Amino acid sequence: MSGVLVLLVVTSVAFAVTNVDGLLVLLAFFSDRRYATVQVVVGQYLGMSVLIVAAVIGSLLSLVIPPPRLGLIGFLPLAAGAWQAFVARGAAGTIGTDESRYLKPISVALVTVSNGGDNLGTYVPLFSAMTSGQLQITIAVFSLLTGLWCAVAYWFVHHSRLALPIRRHGGQARPWVLMALGVFILIRTNAIAEL
Repeated sequence: MSGVLVLLVVTSVAFAVTNVDGLLVLLAFFSDRRYATVQVVVGQYLGMSVLIVAAVIGSLLSLVIPPPRLGLIGFLPLAAGAWQAFVARGAAGTIGTDESRYLKPISVALVTVSNGGDNLGTYVPLFSAMTSGQLQITIAVFSLLTGLWCAVAYWFVHHSRLALPIRRHGGQARPWVLMALGVFILIRTNAIAEL
């Protein structure tokens, strides 16, 4: 049971730390009255689905590359976290204004994918270190957390005084958690032995 608990914690932390900026994007969409709540939620799920499928495809490389060597990809979140710890990152993007109601979920999905492209550097090596059953649990957790992320962002839009502290502290914690995930992946896949 402790193995499942560790998996749930690692999966939840991986999702949360790679989607702090996604929460800010959701705040922007939910606060834009031109977007219905359902359009934002559907778009977020579409975007996360694309990211998950891309990460699963990337992790399939582990079938032809030995896991310790593939585990060296763990240096990606480690390097990304280190980079973010020392370099200030620019924030705000703009959101389109004249989409039809059917294109708005696609607009949200495209922003989610473009904003989450760097998540693949964490998801691919993390998924590569998992068994099929662990990957299924991880995808289920990511799906649940995507819904939770939408609910939290929606709630913050209605309690906007809480948004500023989250932006300040979430951005500070993200690099360190990314580095910890990178170290976890390197240890889990025994990639250090390959060096």
